[in-house]
Amino acid sequence: MLIKLKNKYMLNFKFYFLCKILLAVSFLFLMPNLCMSQNLKGIWRLVQNDATSQVTRYKVLDKEGKFYNVDAYVKNAMYLEAGNRGTGSVFCPYKITRSGEYNIIAEGLYCEVLHNEYGRTASALVPISYRIDGKRMTLLFQLGNSVYREVYQKVSKLGK
Repeated sequence: MLIKLKNKYMLNFKFYFLCKILLAVSFLFLMPNLCMSQNLKGIWRLVQNDATSQVTRYKVLDKEGKFYNVDAYVKNAMYLEAGNRGTGSVFCPYKITRSGEYNIIAEGLYCEVLHNEYGRTASALVPISYRIDGKRMTLLFQLGNSVYREVYQKVSKLGK
């Protein structure tokens, strides 16, 4: 009887120890993704050379793995100061042009899973290479036969 209890105790201890090891190992695999997503997530404004552009484009990557491409229409912007038109803060109409989920594959590579495009249901998987240098992010991706390069600047909120 005593041997059965001792064997049962040892079996439970071994199982407990194995679970601890598996938890530690899985944490090591999850930690790089968590660290990489910390750099990627946030609000990014597309850097455009054309100063006359009336649309400012943003890419919003949230911590839950969702992305939104947002356009701010500056041509319809109003400047508000104490409720009156003036030279204060800008108030722009926004439009979500694309949305879906993103997954980090490896450092420097993530995939966007497109669900909506210009208000319509869409389905596409777009692998995107990225490089982050401080507050600057460069994306490189292919759509059809064309390769695109976009440069974004990290901002604290939309409209900045």
